[in-house]
Amino acid sequence: MRMTRQRREILAVLSRTRSHPSAEEVLRQVRTTLPRVSLGSVYRNLKTLREAGLVREIVTAEGRRYDAVTAPHPHFVCERCSRVFDLARPLPPRALRRALPQGFAVSQIHLELRGTCSECGSQP
Repeated sequence: MRMTRQRREILAVLSRTRSHPSAEEVLRQVRTTLPRVSLGSVYRNLKTLREAGLVREIVTAEGRRYDAVTAPHPHFVCERCSRVFDLARPLPPRALRRALPQGFAVSQIHLELRGTCSECGSQP
């Protein structure tokens, strides 16, 4: 994969935020430096970056969100507002090993909790 200017800018946008933006939100940020970039280009570049392991994709009820932190870490997805939050503590590897049947091997971990965030939970 060639690291084009658009891909570098998309990675920079994702690296600067903890909000797990949608492709449309990435586009708005990228356009501050590359005004001619299209939504289709952002989608294609996000797909290429995901396939290269440089971006993580999170599917919510409202659509796909993107994360530049590719190291295994759990997420919480609010089912009301669709915001995605990083959780500080992953499951301990020992607990994961105990949960697996004999002979199983893990290649990836994608832990996602769903529910209502504190902001939405305080609303009627």
